[in-house]
Amino acid sequence: MTSMRSVLGITGILTMGLSAIWGIQIQAEEKPSEEKPEVRHTVIQVMNGAMKKGQWKKLATGEATPEQATKLLALFDDLRANKAPHGDAVSWEEKTQEILEAAQAAAKKETGAGDRLKKAIDCRSCHQAHKE
Repeated sequence: MTSMRSVLGITGILTMGLSAIWGIQIQAEEKPSEEKPEVRHTVIQVMNGAMKKGQWKKLATGEATPEQATKLLALFDDLRANKAPHGDAVSWEEKTQEILEAAQAAAKKETGAGDRLKKAIDCRSCHQAHKE
């Protein structure tokens, strides 16, 4: 009787262990390869928080505080994560990615990053292509 309990106990442990391993593999396979970042701000909120009143210019000129830079980077990241309100999605992704990368470089005070950010934030070009 004792040997039967041992066999059943070992079998149960092995079954649970294999089930756990198999479950981990299934979960790993179900994860999407590319996850879209969570959008915390709409395009309009980004425009109001970063573009209007020229808040982004502080980052381009190196006058932004670390807190302002962090806020602007978060806004530009959300801009990139949003879908294009109008127009070509590829164009939207290229424009918003360049804005984000230029802002990141400006936040690190890389040489030429301010000019890069000024060039990337081309209101007219973006609005003609993507504003409804």
